[in-house]
Amino acid sequence: MVIGKPNTYTTDESETNVSVDPEELIIVGETTRERWEAEMAEFTLDQIEAYEGGTAPHFDEVNITMSTTSTSFENTTEPSSTG
Repeated sequence: MVIGKPNTYTTDESETNVSVDPEELIIVGETTRERWEAEMAEFTLDQIEAYEGGTAPHFDEVNITMSTTSTSFENTTEPSSTG
């Protein structure tokens, strides 16, 4: 498992990209990894459903475009001056 800080940046095409600066690497067993994957998959599906239903926090700030090959996120607010 990799633990790190997320970073976002906006491209010239106004697309927001996210990366993670790794801070810690933890070796876990197969059972732990599979449980974590299942939890994250469920969480991700819940978030997608919330965005599709318009009930997600900050729904008005993000435009999500999904396809079978990629997902892109567009930040529709001005960048924060902090961070």
